[in-house]
Amino acid sequence: MWDAASSLVSLEDAVENIESYLLSKDVIWARSGRPSLSLGLISLDLRWLPRTLDAGDQARLNAVEARLTAVRDKWRVAWERKATAELRSRLNLWRGFLGDLERRPGLATSYPQEVRNRAMGVDLLDSAGNQPELIPLSASLDAIDASFKDRFSPGAFVWEKVPESAFPAEQFWFLYGRPRSRN
Repeated sequence: MWDAASSLVSLEDAVENIESYLLSKDVIWARSGRPSLSLGLISLDLRWLPRTLDAGDQARLNAVEARLTAVRDKWRVAWERKATAELRSRLNLWRGFLGDLERRPGLATSYPQEVRNRAMGVDLLDSAGNQPELIPLSASLDAIDASFKDRFSPGAFVWEKVPESAFPAEQFWFLYGRPRSRN
């Protein structure tokens, strides 16, 4: 999940397919034999990868970022709509996980994987621009966060092999601790 070399290759592959993806109806583009493609997955990799690469690989990442910026500028509305649709999807997955966790506290062991949906929401919210759907989505996210904070225990960063500095605690508070069960 957090392998720099394979994540960089995945990003390079993603950039080759990003325009087709943006114009597709798929929110998350499942691809046979290759990692799925989504704006949330791209943004997550772009957050942590720069802190792990050597100069040669950083140049490759810079080329990916330049291409993504050009595509985003060219297809801004499609990009924002795709980000909004993915935000809605990730929010539903996160809400579902928290509901399941409420009923089955043993699911807390899968928190490091499931919290990826919430982490992607940070950048997806920014990528969505001024889409009208953002107001209710943002309000829903705020309500979910407020409820979750009541059963969250602050603590250590949940992801191994990922630089914490890529995910500032103020913005990504949910990555610094674990859910506690209600008793």
